[in-house]
Amino acid sequence: MLGHSFTAPWAGSQDHDYLLLQVAESLQLTKSQFEAAEAAYRSVSSWLNADDTALARLRPFIFPHGSVALGTTVKPRRGQKDDEYDVDCVCRLASTSLSSMEVYALVQARLMAHETYRSMLERKNRCLRLNYSGQFHIDILPGVPTGVRTELLVPDREIKEWTRSDPEGFAKWFKARAERPQLIRADAQPLPEPAPARDKPALAIAVQLVKRRRDMVFDGSEDAPRSILLTTLAARVYNGSYGVGATLAQVVAGMASELRRSVGRIAVPNPVNEAEDFAESLDDARYEKLRAFMFAFEREIAGLATAHGEDLREAMKEMFGAEPTVTAFERWGELLNKRRVSRTLTVTGAGKGALGVVSDVSATKVPRHDYFGA
Repeated sequence: MLGHSFTAPWAGSQDHDYLLLQVAESLQLTKSQFEAAEAAYRSVSSWLNADDTALARLRPFIFPHGSVALGTTVKPRRGQKDDEYDVDCVCRLASTSLSSMEVYALVQARLMAHETYRSMLERKNRCLRLNYSGQFHIDILPGVPTGVRTELLVPDREIKEWTRSDPEGFAKWFKARAERPQLIRADAQPLPEPAPARDKPALAIAVQLVKRRRDMVFDGSEDAPRSILLTTLAARVYNGSYGVGATLAQVVAGMASELRRSVGRIAVPNPVNEAEDFAESLDDARYEKLRAFMFAFEREIAGLATAHGEDLREAMKEMFGAEPTVTAFERWGELLNKRRVSRTLTVTGAGKGALGVVSDVSATKVPRHDYFGA
């Protein structure tokens, strides 16, 4: 089922789609970043899965969740206050009569038994974090099955009790919204290798661009809206648009519309656990900052669609940062030069000052989605 019927007009050209796609490409984790995270994830998984430990009798199964599982991780900006990225994983245990705090303590004790992890460990409300300083952090969420599909009970240190969660169900919901194949369960799940932006569904790219704009605006502030809130709201309003620009415009306008139409505070329930509201933790000040951010972003996207030449370059720098924008324009220039040499360049665009892109876009063809037009 597609999302809300709300649609936003997108006046951008193929030029805009190409450049936005290249910005998204620059936001993907680098090969070295992924390899470092993958190696750390494998090591932690092996340590938690080891035989002859107090944890072993609960048969731990480790699998990724969050942005790394959804394909929406965004490379941190250089110089950003919080310049680390998340690697979220679940440590699913067998059903047990142990209490929530006993399960939390059991996983914590296993991590503390590792000489290196001991100094890296940070206790969070529901998870245990390993800080790989200046690189990334791995958040390990303990959980036990409820017996209802993929739902889990996870410990909550604030209330010292179990709370319901379903990271695997959420991932399946998001991928169904984006109309992508599901992950196949195996004996243990590795980190999914980051796909190039051009191979991702339009919704995943739009979420990455929204998160990048969030990072630019809030610069690591605690007032920044959580990724899970933005991801859920974007997927909820997504109506199946194709094309990077059209999808970004549609989800941003849809999110802004929901915030604008809501009477009082908007609710963003977990689609696989209606009792959990991802907006619940927002106080009045943070909620107003979320609204201001989305309304401003909606105006920026509308302006971006009609900008060309140097105005477009400067608008994209302001929205997404200088580094990915410069890279995007360099790649666009290389494409044009290649087509000029091969005499296949035909210019499209919105008249004088339009960037123009070749009508033959075979060099940037994608297997499932046409990112170069709705």
